Amino acid sequence: MTVAGVGAVALGAGLAMVPVSAQAMPVDETRGVACVPGEGSAARTSGPDARQEPELTAAQVRAMEADLRQQIAANPRLAQTDRAAKRIRIDVAVHSIKKRKKGTGVGPKKIRQMIRITNNAFRGAQSGPAYNTRFRFRLVSIDHTVNRKWYNVGYGTKAERNMKRALHKGGAKTLNIYLAKLGGGLLGWATFPQWYENRPKLDGVVITIDSLRGGSAAPYNKGDTVPHEVGHWLGLYHTFQGGCGPLGDRVTDTPAEQSPEFECTAGRDTCPGKDGLDPIHNFMDYSADACMTDFTRGQNERMILHWRAYRN
Repeated sequence: MTVAGVGAVALGAGLAMVPVSAQAMPVDETRGVACVPGEGSAARTSGPDARQEPELTAAQVRAMEADLRQQIAANPRLAQTDRAAKRIRIDVAVHSIKKRKKGTGVGPKKIRQMIRITNNAFRGAQSGPAYNTRFRFRLVSIDHTVNRKWYNVGYGTKAERNMKRALHKGGAKTLNIYLAKLGGGLLGWATFPQWYENRPKLDGVVITIDSLRGGSAAPYNKGDTVPHEVGHWLGLYHTFQGGCGPLGDRVTDTPAEQSPEFECTAGRDTCPGKDGLDPIHNFMDYSADACMTDFTRGQNERMILHWRAYRN
């Protein structure tokens, strides 16, 4: 990933302007936890008392934005998101990990339900204000693997790398979802589009089975961890990325948010000097599943941009 600047480029009506400066600095704007570029992820925890997830550092965000800016400079048409264009249909390969013990894996019925929930999230079916994005998901394969180490896979571990390298299907356009009983208190994690070129076999989304609808991770058990992590896979940051700073999550129609919301606190406003209340209903916050209902138009445009730049 290069970090040379190419100037500011407006990315569309809902997207923030890419910053001119792309010089990397070892500063963490989140929790002081670094990810290894290409192997790192964005993840979702099961609550404020759970193990803190691996967040992107400010340096990583700058490098990723610089790389995106270079892609646009090389092909300005990428930024023409064209909201009226046809749907973007994404093939999904699901890998269900289980132990030999009966009932430890995820069956086809629940996997199909997971895909329906994800499609409903991306078409704005969960609330009136939700934006109907251009993305739809089609289940193309399911495989089941018995592996004790992979069943309790942890973030950034050798087991994760081995699992993905053995099971990954398709190319940049294929969404690989790994379902397991995750360790470390995480609900799931995902890779970003910019990382695909260097580590294609590690691309994808990992989800704990406890977060699927009816799972044991209440109040995070209505299936909305999948849309959250797929949002990362398509290029979205958390709504609280960058806090109350001028750029935030790089999407202009998601109000600034200083810190994640883990419940559903109405009227929450952690950036009182900024317009709008915290976007607690956005899929890219950490709110309880019943509270997470929408993506925005700007997020749709950012996902389209990343799809064209890295996955199309």
